[in-house]
Parts: sequence; C-alpha cells; structure tokens
Amino acid sequence: MPLPHLVIPTATRLQVRLTGGPVVHPTAGYREWRGQFESTEPIVALALTISGTHVSWTRTSHRGTASLQTSIQFSPYDEEGRKIRVGFMILDAGTASQTVVDSMHAQPAPLLRSFPTGELVQIATIDSQPPCELKALFLARRDVASVRNGVWHARGDVAAPLTEPWRTILTYGRTGELEAA
Repeated sequence: MPLPHLVIPTATRLQVRLTGGPVVHPTAGYREWRGQFESTEPIVALALTISGTHVSWTRTSHRGTASLQTSIQFSPYDEEGRKIRVGFMILDAGTASQTVVDSMHAQPAPLLRSFPTGELVQIATIDSQPPCELKALFLARRDVASVRNGVWHARGDVAAPLTEPWRTILTYGRTGELEAA
C-alpha cells in the first residue's frame, strides 16, 4: 500500500513559509540548498524521504521555534556524479536515501511556497531512479507533548483521528523506516 496522504483535522492551523536558495558546497561535486521554514509561532517537524517504496522518517527535537533551518544535499558516490545520496535535514532531524539522477548537474530545487501545519506537504521531487520525494509535516509546538530525551509525540487529541502508519510515526520513537508499495 502506498504511503497515505495525511491531513490532521484536529491540528492547529498555522502558515509555514519555506525560503532559501542554493549554496556553494566546499566539496567538489556536492550540491546543496539551504533555507528555513518560518511560522508565526513555534513549530516542530517530521522529515520524510521516500525513495521508490522505501520511506525513512525523523522528527525534530521537542524544542520548537518559529524558524527551523533546513538543507538538501546531493552527495555523489560515483565518478560520474549521478549516483547520489540525498540528505534532507530540518533542524536536527535528518533523513537520507540513495538514487541516480540523469546528470551530475542536477540540483536540489524545493518548492518555495507557504503551506499549513497539520498536513503532509511535498518539499521537493527529485527526478531520479528510483523516484525520490522529500516531504514534511509541521505541527504547532502546542500540539505536541515532550517525552524523554528531547522527543515529542503528537498530543492525544491530535493523534486520535490518525490511522497507521501515521499514529505510530507521530507517537512512537524519533526515527524509523518502512516500506510502502
């Protein structure tokens, strides 16, 4: 089953805006984009990398702020620069996958736009084999509870309407992987 879309009806609605641009990476062949997600009040995030059917996810720490730093990096691991490791970071939450792009000149190019909290959103689509998507879910800090070791869980009323795999992703652990057909 494919990873189902997610809209949390009980989540606080805030607008989040993505800004940023490409930066020169000090290592030859690496391509990087840096920016920030900005909101009017503290937010936390879930970062997801979907490569083919493999999904990896990580949540930021529970200390939400109104501005979360983000980056996307292409790190080549072949001489042609086409086989890449895609790294996606939001604050201290990082996910990664491997894929093959058509050209060593392919650059990270996220969609610079605004979107609401409480909804899984597309950050970037990488034209590659297998196809690679970078997605994120943002929640208002007030919609989560702090648990041990800096981890947050969606509050009970926010998590109640969720189905799997979202309930587990947002209420258990800080990082994980799964296969979605």
